[in-house]
Amino acid sequence: MDFNFKERLRHPAARITLIAFGLLGFVVAIWRLPWWLDEGHLAAATPGSAAVVTGMRTAIVAVGAGIIASLGLYYTDRNLKHSREVLEHSQKSSTEQAELTRASLTATERAAQKQAELSAEQQVNDRYVKAIELLSSERPTSRLGGLYALERIMRDSSKDHDTVVKVLAAFVRQFAIKSDNSSETGSNFPNRPPADIQAAMTIIGHRPTREENFEIDLRHSYLRGCELASCNFAKADFSGANLSNSTLTGVDFSQTSFRDADLSDSIWDRVKMTHAHLSGALFREMSFYSPIDFSYAQAGYTDWSNSKFHNGVNFKQAYLHEATLVNCEGLSPLKILEAEDLEGATFSEPIISDPQVAVRTATGD
Repeated sequence: MDFNFKERLRHPAARITLIAFGLLGFVVAIWRLPWWLDEGHLAAATPGSAAVVTGMRTAIVAVGAGIIASLGLYYTDRNLKHSREVLEHSQKSSTEQAELTRASLTATERAAQKQAELSAEQQVNDRYVKAIELLSSERPTSRLGGLYALERIMRDSSKDHDTVVKVLAAFVRQFAIKSDNSSETGSNFPNRPPADIQAAMTIIGHRPTREENFEIDLRHSYLRGCELASCNFAKADFSGANLSNSTLTGVDFSQTSFRDADLSDSIWDRVKMTHAHLSGALFREMSFYSPIDFSYAQAGYTDWSNSKFHNGVNFKQAYLHEATLVNCEGLSPLKILEAEDLEGATFSEPIISDPQVAVRTATGD
């Protein structure tokens, strides 16, 4: 039968029995050990023998005390090691539990965030569908509601910015049209765009500043009498559009295309037109109330007849090939000579009488 002493000592009864036998042996040693060691000399009770017995018993007590102290130190060290192991195990368990809790919280947060994003995206989709439905309504007020709903979506969701701007531009192209039975002088000719078209143009012009990798397509839109203020239409395409009789204040048309567009009889103030494409556009009888910058503009075959540049104009490096600038106020030969190409351009006196202007209009040099 396998006898494991260490396993037996783990039982309380065995430990008590061992301690009892130890104490009994210690008492017996104190009582009888001197005689066991030297019974011949200690048989007679003399002062010398009594001193020897006392000294030996004292030594036995001292040895016993040392053994007890050693056992105490041993068990104290063992308990300390055990306590340290328990503490380390507890700390390790706590760390693992904390990591598990942290991982669980992170997973929960991610799941909640993903769910919130999905919920928000679903709400945006629902709002978008409702807005599109309103745009197709025959009631002007419903269409206005759809336009403002799209504006809110565009501002709230950068992800839907491009889509909303394209939809708004398509709405303008579809509904900003001149009826076939209208004429420039007839009663059916509108002097201003309908409220929903005006609102759509304002919303596009006031859109948030974000990176856009597309061109706002407003070609052939009929926007006669349109009023725009503090709007951004940079890099838009107004080719063939009608913005005659419009009032524009603080509008950015940088790098915008106005090929064959009609902008005549309009009032512009603080409008930016650098690098614009203006070939074939009509600027007749316009009033520019602030310095207007047409630098680097492609303005060949444009007509500026009877326009007024109240505070000057900048035609630096602009192409004015075969442009018409007769009866214009605020022009000077110096300003005209800043242009890049004047071949075939037409001017009134005293500009055409300037020798350099005359040479350049004739030769293009």
